Amino acid sequence: MSIIIDILLFIVSLGLLITIHELGHFSMAKLFKVYCREFSIGFGPLLFKRKKGETQYSIRAIPLGGYVSMVGEGAEEDEDEEIRNLPKERSLLGIAKWKRAIIMVAGVTLNFVLGFLFFIGYFSTTIQLDTRYNQFSIQENTAAYDAGLRTEDKIIKIDYLGNINGETVTDSIDNIQNGSDLYYALNHLYTDDRISKSQFYPITTNDTVTLTFYREGKSEVKLKFEVVGEGDSMQYNIVEKGIYFIGRNLDFGEIIVSAFKETGDSSVIIVKALGTMFTPEGFENIGGPIAIFQASRGAYEQGFGYFLRLWGIISINLAVMNLLPFPGLDGWHLVVVAFEGITRREMPNKVKNIISTIGMVLLFGLMIVILFKDIIKLFI
Repeated sequence: MSIIIDILLFIVSLGLLITIHELGHFSMAKLFKVYCREFSIGFGPLLFKRKKGETQYSIRAIPLGGYVSMVGEGAEEDEDEEIRNLPKERSLLGIAKWKRAIIMVAGVTLNFVLGFLFFIGYFSTTIQLDTRYNQFSIQENTAAYDAGLRTEDKIIKIDYLGNINGETVTDSIDNIQNGSDLYYALNHLYTDDRISKSQFYPITTNDTVTLTFYREGKSEVKLKFEVVGEGDSMQYNIVEKGIYFIGRNLDFGEIIVSAFKETGDSSVIIVKALGTMFTPEGFENIGGPIAIFQASRGAYEQGFGYFLRLWGIISINLAVMNLLPFPGLDGWHLVVVAFEGITRREMPNKVKNIISTIGMVLLFGLMIVILFKDIIKLFI
């Protein structure tokens, strides 16, 4: 039953992202009186259709996208008499270029908004790191407690001495002033600017390290740690020693600020990832529907808040991807509008259709390659 629920949640979540995106295009097209033939969720064979007014609403078999079919964006030769007799201003090509640009960017905008709302849900339903104080929660009758650490201790510096990838190395992080500094110091987020040159982060599960905690107004405390976890989750076993980061519920203002920050950070990370997409390492990190389903299932097992955060990131991903100036994507249509506005000449529909078709074929080809990569990874 669990796998069925996971599949349904995945389909509903993916469908919501696609529907919101297409609703952005559709709502703006309707606002500017553009004739919309079809509003479709999914591609391929038709599963359901219902016509209301001049628009057919459809659900199709492949739930990996959707589209809004508007008069003026494709070939016109096969249209019926009603469409042939439409006034020019009801066509996408008959409205002002700034209106066309709004229609094209509306889907991306709503995906950013949806991602932001998901992040609000995440920060509202999960305990967040208390970054105000440079303190831990120390559990009694543990190695950390027996060594002398207490919850009220303020950590101002941490020294490292250990065996990292077979080599003895030392390091020190001082001027620890708040919970964020403490978190980065203990989790060795070496991509953080302030400690980017640190040699001290887990490499393999055989690494060990002795940390010396310097406390405000008290003597230092030494504790030995081993590396636990694998891959990106690799970290020192501070919890096993009785050390916990202090968490709290954020207030409304903090939730909004955190959601904005998460939206911006996610966008930047995705842009950087796109820059490495065609390198071996970058391609290895790209996931298709199977990888997204696995990630969605894992996030839901962690808690509903983490599930919302993941789909917020996916929504931002969809928005950023669609802004790329690649034929068939929204970014390409924006480039065409900008080109036509600058040159004051319309690009022939035939040329646009050929370029967009080539782009969509390449995109679907990439999707198929990624899908097969995900399938192969299931068996290795």
